[in-house]
This record gives sequence, structure tokens and C-alpha cells, in this order.
Amino acid sequence: MARLDILANRLGLWFEYASLISEGFISTTLKEITGIASIEQNLLVVANQVRDSLVEATDADTVSYFNNPGSPEILYEIRILNTPQRAAAARFIIRHGFDAKKAEELARSMKDYPRRFEERGWEFFDGNIPGDCLAFMFFRQAHEHK
Repeated sequence: MARLDILANRLGLWFEYASLISEGFISTTLKEITGIASIEQNLLVVANQVRDSLVEATDADTVSYFNNPGSPEILYEIRILNTPQRAAAARFIIRHGFDAKKAEELARSMKDYPRRFEERGWEFFDGNIPGDCLAFMFFRQAHEHK
């Protein structure tokens, strides 16, 4: 019952109670008891998994940046990246103050970059640098909208 009280009242930091969501509860039952919708449950669980991967891949300051309540939405967007890419993206997001929408664009550009091999201008960008991936995406879009 204590776990349900923590969830219902969202006690503690978001990642502390997010880890309780997947501990033996059916999402519809959990929604009835705590009021946390299934879609939000999924977002919190996935964001927590992304955060856990950052704990292993980057420094404590980077991880602690994502302790605030708005972070699950941002972390959820970088779920499509592998662990080293997530760490690079997280540092880039912090440096540039990205919100969830911009984090989504960044993650998609990083995931898409290797697939664009030999497209016009590809060789001038570095796929290991998040900003280059984003710049390449904008470069491509600019040429497509000419």
C-alpha cells in the first residue's frame, strides 16, 4: 500500500516513483488507484530506463539535470538512440536548453544521419556530433524546400 501511496501522491523525484510503476501492477488498475494514465505510465517507465542508461554512460551533473519534473518528456524522445548517442544528446540538450520537441528533432536527426550516406553534403558533417546531425537534417530540408 505504501508504494501505491507514493505513486498516487507522486512523492519524491519522478524517477523514484517511476520505478514503482512496472512492479506487478496492471496499467488500468494502476490508473484507477493512482490517477496516472497508461500513456503517462509508459512515458515515465521509458524515461526512467533512458535515465538509467545515462547513469552508466555519462557524468553525475548530466544525469542530475534530468531530475526535474519536465525531464521525462525530454528523455522519452531520446529513447531511440543507443547509449553513447543518448549521452551525447543529453549533453547537447543541456547545453542548448532543448525542450521535448527539440529533443525529438535531435534524436531523429542522429538516428537518420547514417541512413543518408552519400547524399548531397553528407561528407561535410560528422555523425558523432549531435549538432552536426541536426545541421545536416536542416541542410537537407533547406535543399528539399528550394
